[in-house]
Amino acid sequence: MVATTVLTAEPNYLRKSHRVSLPMVVIIGERAYRTRDWSLTGVGLEDFDQEIRPGEVVSATLRLPMQGSRLELQQALRFTGQHGDVFGFEFHELRPRNRRILRHYVELAVEGKLDNVEDLIAVVTAPEVSTPIQEALNLADLDNEELISRFRFRSALTLVFAFLFLVLLLATLFYNTTYRVSGVGVITGNLTKVSAGTVGVVTQVMKQANQPVKAGEIIAYIADEKYDQQIALLEQRQIELRKKLALVETARAGITNALIDELEELVKTREKELNRARRLHRERLISFKDLAYIENQYRQARIALARERRQSETRQTSTLAEETSLKRALTELEKRLVELRRQGDIRPVVSPSSGLVFNTGIQKGQRVSAATTIALLQDDRAPYVLLSLPVESALKLSPGMKATVVVPRLRREYSATITALGYSAVNPEVTISQEASLNETLVKLTLDDPKVRLPAHLRVNVWVKTFSWRWLLPSP
Repeated sequence: MVATTVLTAEPNYLRKSHRVSLPMVVIIGERAYRTRDWSLTGVGLEDFDQEIRPGEVVSATLRLPMQGSRLELQQALRFTGQHGDVFGFEFHELRPRNRRILRHYVELAVEGKLDNVEDLIAVVTAPEVSTPIQEALNLADLDNEELISRFRFRSALTLVFAFLFLVLLLATLFYNTTYRVSGVGVITGNLTKVSAGTVGVVTQVMKQANQPVKAGEIIAYIADEKYDQQIALLEQRQIELRKKLALVETARAGITNALIDELEELVKTREKELNRARRLHRERLISFKDLAYIENQYRQARIALARERRQSETRQTSTLAEETSLKRALTELEKRLVELRRQGDIRPVVSPSSGLVFNTGIQKGQRVSAATTIALLQDDRAPYVLLSLPVESALKLSPGMKATVVVPRLRREYSATITALGYSAVNPEVTISQEASLNETLVKLTLDDPKVRLPAHLRVNVWVKTFSWRWLLPSP
């Protein structure tokens, strides 16, 4: 019997192992199936007629025909799926010995030496040594040559694409670094809003625009419209707390021990009955069963007395804790009332920091809400610059770029650095749709010298240099 070898035409690197069409019979249960092809990782069976689910593992026998003999291997198979009329099975936990046998069988078939049974028997009887090497089966030098030629072609193609990408990148960098971006910015970041904090009417304005102010100094007075309402609510709350406290104190004082007294009397009665029963038992007038019954009644009476004492202590503790909590709340409420009456209905609006009053947006007699801005303070903080640019120009900028800020009014210039781009960098309440729909964007620049102080809302010229030769030098 001469076995013929048929190899499928597919590159070696596309699969774990080559598929071969050498004869093999797979026996599952009592049914033998013919293989379409097989490899060192699995087999493809034809006319498989058993019910099986993907991932299910079955026991099988692999029968390899040879010259005047046959070789059988016990191996578990895991069903992977059906491709047309071929059912694919993968070797489940293939032992190294079986792998060597299958590999050597294919090599003998390729070399036309399947009649050399002694060589295969030597492989079968060789000691089993585990190895992590799971290399694919090499069947011919033509496959290696095809693999090398494909590798060379794809390597050359990759180098060509890399070169084109590099040329495109250098051209883009050259285009984006041949000019500078400039615009008119505004000084900001050193203003603080002072709100009214209450609803009422302005009775007096103490500070005007361009006047210095110190931290804690009064800017305006506001007559609180809710003063009487707040006092009334607090007094009503005070009355409710006092009533509740009186009820709790009455309840704590009214907790009686009548039940405890009755239980104590019951215990004494049961104790007398127990003593009398013990005497009668000694005189043989009652049985031991009657004595045990009376002893049980005595014990039950003592248990009921102890339980009631414990519950009484718990009620006393809970009532006392509630009384303490109410007294504490009442004390805090009284302090709040005293503080409100001391302050009166006129609320002073004080400056949170020292600086200069940039603007006051109120007048005497004006009604304000809690969120109304009373004044804008220019405090002692380092300002930053906001620059509005078209989105096309903003594409050329990124955080970290250096810029020059020129103040024409002061005839000075300062160095600055771009720290953020976009409206959301200044106002976190800007939505994504607003950020994306606008044709302009904001650029935030921070002055390099933190000691510089500039007037708020001052207009300045900004030049951003989009290229620096220092970027080409190696970093230290």
